[in-house]
Order: sequence, then C-alpha cells, then structure tokens
Amino acid sequence: MNNILFGTLYIEHVGEGLVKNKKTGEVCVMDFKPEGSYGRSKHEIEAYVYRNEEEAKQKKNDKLKLLKIAGTWTGELKSWQMRDGKVVWNTEQLLWQCSSPQPANFEMNYRFVDFALQLNYIPDSLREKLPPTDSRFRPD
Repeated sequence: MNNILFGTLYIEHVGEGLVKNKKTGEVCVMDFKPEGSYGRSKHEIEAYVYRNEEEAKQKKNDKLKLLKIAGTWTGELKSWQMRDGKVVWNTEQLLWQCSSPQPANFEMNYRFVDFALQLNYIPDSLREKLPPTDSRFRPD
C-alpha cells in the first residue's frame, strides 16, 4: 500500500508469483516489478518458464530457462524462447493484449474500466421486465 500519509492511496502488486502447469509440470516464476520513481516500471511483469519446480528454484542458472515473458498487465505480454540462457529475439510471440485502454474521464469515474461502468446500464427494452428490487435501480 502506498501513500498512506500523503497523496492518493493505492495498492501496488509487487513481488514474486508462481504458476504451475499440473499436466506438464512446467513452472512460471513471475516478478511483478515495483513502480519506481516517475512510474518508469509501472505495472511491469518479467517472468521465466522452467521445466519443473526444482529448476525454478535454481533461478540464477539462466540455462534452465525455457521462455521469457515480459510486458505490463495493463498493456500486453509477449514471450520469447530461450537457448543457453539467452533470449532468441526472432521468436517473439504476443500472449495477451488488453482489450480496451482506460476510458475517457477514467479518474472521474472511480477508476472503473468501460466494462465496470456498463454493468449498471439498463436498456429500455429490459427495464420493464425487471423487478423493482433489481439493484441497478438503486440511486446510490
């Protein structure tokens, strides 16, 4: 948690995460980077895939890494194959891309994305079919 005393209070996802493929045994060790000064590494992720948990524990040994995954969790994530501890740059593959950027007036709408803002929208054709107790009719 940041800015407890001054500024806007926010929570930052920082630290290491581990994802294991139960079928193959492969393990992905993810490192969620801290924002740093002036937001240089905001929302940044760097991850490596290993054959198994034993190899993942030996993070210092670059030759055990199968894939590198990098990007931001608010933009896109890409992967590259690795050979002998080095990234093979011509193997770049887009894994995931954010479907929509932050909407206009993002800060004024409680930092909600478009999907969250549309949850309370009621089309006229549906309005007459809903019970008066539907939570979307609440003024708050």
